Amino acid sequence: MILDSAKRALEQTYPATHYRVAVIADSLQPVTLLALRQLPIDVVEVHFESSTKVKSLNTALTSLPDEMDYVVILDADNVMASDFLVKINSVVPRR
Repeated sequence: MILDSAKRALEQTYPATHYRVAVIADSLQPVTLLALRQLPIDVVEVHFESSTKVKSLNTALTSLPDEMDYVVILDADNVMASDFLVKINSVVPRR
């Protein structure tokens, strides 16, 4: 499911040079990690003795470049419409 979601996130009509897709890999199978690494995305592996979504998100957010303006968080089974980033960018105020 995560592989399909990652591929679908890359199908945005927004310019590919203006967004990045990152997957937080928490306890994923090696074959899934290998497949994800074949995509033009960031794979952030996290390992915790007691894993929580908040810990994973905080770790991933600190690994992203400072020049990021916004972050969209999806669960593994979420799919964005192909024009989602275009629509969001048209209503979010500029900094």
